Amino acid sequence: MGCMSSKIHACITHHSKELYIENEEKRFQRDYPGYKDTCENKNKRRKKSEQEFLEYDDDRRQQMRTNISDTDIIQNYKNVTAEM
Repeated sequence: MGCMSSKIHACITHHSKELYIENEEKRFQRDYPGYKDTCENKNKRRKKSEQEFLEYDDDRRQQMRTNISDTDIIQNYKNVTAEM
């Protein structure tokens, strides 16, 4: 079950990360309409958003180190993803 749990966790983390980055990009576009963007700036913003998400995810994992079942972990990530 641990192998399946880690694969599900990796999948959920990946999709949550992509959703977070997409939402950050939409937020930037709303805040700065008509901004002439370059590929370099967009890539820097994406890397920064990705780093923020990974730091948040690591902090969340540290908090969840207690004995929590796999179903609770999956439900927590579904809740976090739904809030985004």
